[in-house]
Amino acid sequence: MSPRERPFRSQRIAITHAGRMHHEMATRNSFSITEMAFATPLKSLEVVDRLRALKNHKMTRDDWISAEREFLSYCLEQDEAYVRIPTDPTVSGCSDAKRLTELMAKFARGEKLDDEENR
Repeated sequence: MSPRERPFRSQRIAITHAGRMHHEMATRNSFSITEMAFATPLKSLEVVDRLRALKNHKMTRDDWISAEREFLSYCLEQDEAYVRIPTDPTVSGCSDAKRLTELMAKFARGEKLDDEENR
């Protein structure tokens, strides 16, 4: 894209200050992911029911991990439905967003994250 060409407003991506804070909390503190899972209004009653079932008793470590995976899977489904990350190389800042999405998907599927990937 030449400097004279301006993308349509709907073709740009931006991360707000609040979005940046969510990104930092999610990548540095898994506790915030589960807190968000239980506090965020969700569109899917099935996901809400599964999260409630986990919280209906004293949660084990595996329950907390299941809640994280359930919530991240839900977020990825919502992102897939409503977000398009540009693939054009001139928008190189989007590669971090794409990498984060790939890491979240890998975790949600229960795949092991390498230490180097998790930095």
